[in-house]
Amino acid sequence: MNMSHLRSLHVFGSITWMPPLLDLQILRVLYLEDCNSLKEDHLKNIGSLIHLRYLGLRNTNVKNLPIQIRKLDYLQTLDLRGSGIAELPESIVHLKRLRHLVGQRLRLPDGFGNMEALQELWEINGSKSSINFGKDLQNLRQLRVLGIHFEHTYCDDGQISTALCKLGENNLRSLHIINMGCGPPTCFADPWCSPPRLLHKFVLQGYRDDNLPLFPKWISPLLSELTYLDFGVDQMHGRDLHMLEGLYALCVLCLSAEEIPKEGLSVSCNGFQSLRHLCFHNIFGPGLVFKEGAMPKLQKLFLAFDADEALSTYGCIGSGIQHLLRLNYIEVSINRTPAMKSAKYAIDKEVKLLTSNPQVKFV
Repeated sequence: MNMSHLRSLHVFGSITWMPPLLDLQILRVLYLEDCNSLKEDHLKNIGSLIHLRYLGLRNTNVKNLPIQIRKLDYLQTLDLRGSGIAELPESIVHLKRLRHLVGQRLRLPDGFGNMEALQELWEINGSKSSINFGKDLQNLRQLRVLGIHFEHTYCDDGQISTALCKLGENNLRSLHIINMGCGPPTCFADPWCSPPRLLHKFVLQGYRDDNLPLFPKWISPLLSELTYLDFGVDQMHGRDLHMLEGLYALCVLCLSAEEIPKEGLSVSCNGFQSLRHLCFHNIFGPGLVFKEGAMPKLQKLFLAFDADEALSTYGCIGSGIQHLLRLNYIEVSINRTPAMKSAKYAIDKEVKLLTSNPQVKFV
């Protein structure tokens, strides 16, 4: 079979036969997914595909990229998700047209900042990558989507903070940080040089001990494009909630707070005009209450709180859920305390007042 004119090759599942790459000189797209039998020998002539724009090795057992990858001058997308590839060769820094590099905990070589066309970089190992990680990162001025994984060791001598400032001033739209067992990442709580005005999404995941000590100073109503927030803090104040209420584009808010004010937190009647999904965990505290007119577009609500603390703080256990008129799903986690049954009863009573008839789940 003559495949010399083939421009796109997609293979799914086990490979019983694969055409020699030397016979695919004008190939633009090579997408191999769930190919468990794929071997690195199949890719040994990858450098001959000089017109290749897209290379996908998703869910394969390939563990190493061939050094020849540096010859793919026109490569724009490299998808390594689910593969065995963790460490990228030094030659990858020569891919000056690469826009999308995605995988799991990828270890990048020194000089990856030379790939200045990168728009998406996900997810890189921030603990084991380039020695000059922060300096390389800030050179990626076109970067729109960034995912970083820190594990066990986390050291910021100011380089990461500086890099985030630079990226925020340019094109950064989405920032996802996974911080596992490294302690509080204080650089994400510090004020940025200037607010990342184009940021749409910010996620900071980790263990409870990895929460931010305080609410991030750089989150403000100036972030008019921000639609998605997900992080945890040790302490949250009423002014922080009030500031969040002013983020008019915010659609999804997932927030965990260890401590809140003694008087509790109350969502005002004009708060969160665009919010559709709220997850608020205050496991050892009283949680939130909602005033009439709050969150007029909210559809999904996830709450975790302590019923005894709620009774002590607010004088009652009800949360004001009956004011959230568009709810269609509610999930509530209540600490096992003497007031737990009363809390469930109060929530059920409030839900029955809603004409939207939402599904309720206690976990």
